[in-house]
Amino acid sequence: MKENLIYDLNLVGFWNEVKNDIAFIAKNMEEINFEDYSCPNLHAAYLKHSRIKDFKEKAIFTHKVVHKYIKNLDNQNLSIENFLSKASKAVELSSIYLISKEGNFEKFINPAKDNSSFFTPINITKKLVDLFSNNLTSKNSYKILDPSGGIGILGFLAAQKINNIEPNSKIELIIVEKNITIFEYLSITKEIIKKYFKKNNLHINIKNEDFLDFFHTHHLNKYDLIIMNPPYSRLRVLKTSLTNKETNLENQKNSYLLKKLDEIEFQNKKINQYFASVVNTTGIIELSRLFVELSCLLLDRESKLVAIFPDNWMTSKQSFLFRNYILNNLKINYLECIKEKTKIFETVNQPLCILSLTKSEEKKSFPLIFEDQFGKNQKIQINQNKLINGRNLLKIPKINQGDRELIDFLIHKEKFSDYDSVKNLRGELDLSFGKKYLDFSKGTVLIRGDSIFRGRINRTISKKEGFLDFQETDNPISKNKQQYIKSQRIAIRQSSYINQKFRIYSCMVPKGCVISNSCNFISVTNEEKLFGLLAILLSSIIDIYFRCFNSNNHVSNYEISDFPLGNYESEKFLEFSLKAKEILSKSSFNQEYLDNAVMEYFEIRNHLISKSSICKYWKN
Repeated sequence: MKENLIYDLNLVGFWNEVKNDIAFIAKNMEEINFEDYSCPNLHAAYLKHSRIKDFKEKAIFTHKVVHKYIKNLDNQNLSIENFLSKASKAVELSSIYLISKEGNFEKFINPAKDNSSFFTPINITKKLVDLFSNNLTSKNSYKILDPSGGIGILGFLAAQKINNIEPNSKIELIIVEKNITIFEYLSITKEIIKKYFKKNNLHINIKNEDFLDFFHTHHLNKYDLIIMNPPYSRLRVLKTSLTNKETNLENQKNSYLLKKLDEIEFQNKKINQYFASVVNTTGIIELSRLFVELSCLLLDRESKLVAIFPDNWMTSKQSFLFRNYILNNLKINYLECIKEKTKIFETVNQPLCILSLTKSEEKKSFPLIFEDQFGKNQKIQINQNKLINGRNLLKIPKINQGDRELIDFLIHKEKFSDYDSVKNLRGELDLSFGKKYLDFSKGTVLIRGDSIFRGRINRTISKKEGFLDFQETDNPISKNKQQYIKSQRIAIRQSSYINQKFRIYSCMVPKGCVISNSCNFISVTNEEKLFGLLAILLSSIIDIYFRCFNSNNHVSNYEISDFPLGNYESEKFLEFSLKAKEILSKSSFNQEYLDNAVMEYFEIRNHLISKSSICKYWKN
């Protein structure tokens, strides 16, 4: 396969090279009178809250060192790619570290997190630029937009690529960057970059503003190419913003938290005011999807957009409207998924995708490239028209063609939610509100998510409290859930990491145990049928099904409700459940035996089995 999900460039080695060069400059930096300078905008928001000693001085020094580093690059006779790559990495480092006079790097990640400063490495930049330049339509002039510019690596290299293909064409490049400090670095880069365009056919227009404001005032403008690495953040405040050691923040009288909440409320009001009629989003606003969708509205006919951003839009329930808009209004040219383990960004730990779109009514097949659960690279062709006219909320799952055919068969089966007697609920103890009742040695047995494994409970591994000590007069369990504690149940761990071989961890829980809210559970009136339900949950068939529709690291109740169940009220299911009980009674069940029992129950035919990934799960 020509396309490869593991990129060749040794990013870690490159990162260290830039770090070492910056450290050298820091150690040899001339004296700075810090009283002459204010705190750089990139760090100013944390001036009153940081626990770091001499925070203002370190922020100013970091800014000056990086400024000098970029200026020095201009004297090194570098290629445009090498110059932009080094300058971009230097600015990224300034958003996740503070640099000392001794050349040390002290981690402070708030600027990167709050500004979503995930600067695009050169290998990804080349990939995006190559995607838009394929079948480039010859024109006298081109108008390029980068709505989340950073120091301009995407926009500048896109302009260079067009210049190489169409050397006589005029190019207008618009780069939008919100942060004042990063915009200062962009201004330096702009002046240096001009020397790489000998014919003076590039006009660069850089804007220091929020793209949301830019769109509001320029929404009638159209562009030939939009290239972007948008912010990945969601408009919410996490507790980790205050507790993460790398943030080093104080929150006296909730001042920092209140400030962040005010900023988010302002952003939400702006979005609702500007874009309520044009944006297809539900729930908490995810900025990368918002940027991509607004940018699509700026495309001229037959123009292209290329972007790298989180891949959860492909399958998540919350992204349905966004996905519907993309699939029905644009042509997908290319879609490549990148696992989080690839670590192409130093500070990003979520799966991403590279997407190429064209503003066109014509819909064709497009390549979907991904690494499957067995570590194998897959490249399959997806018919966009079939997605639009198909089922399942127009989802674009990362599964092969054989597994798609299996899903199409299973989708017609009755689901867990079709039977009122199958109760699918979240664990009854809220660990936050019930914290005062937790105990290490006495009380009612508590089943946490980290005790749930495939087909068994192991409470010896967890270092957390494993009991719940309370009086009946002070019961932390809601009355409507107390009834389930008296019965045997199935517990399902909520945490489900995408890179696991099996996504569903589930087992029987004896009666009398309390299940925490880090699990979901299944309860039924006829406990003989529990083993059939557990067998289905532990099968490779459900793992494939879950991967098709899940977009995060959790198992939700609504996802369990959608699992295929078949005719639960039939004699056939009861017979299957008795067989499953025999298979699961062993200390370590045989996956192949269990899958065969489930496939026989669902009546999955041999041609579907042979084309799917089921048999691969049976190998160690």
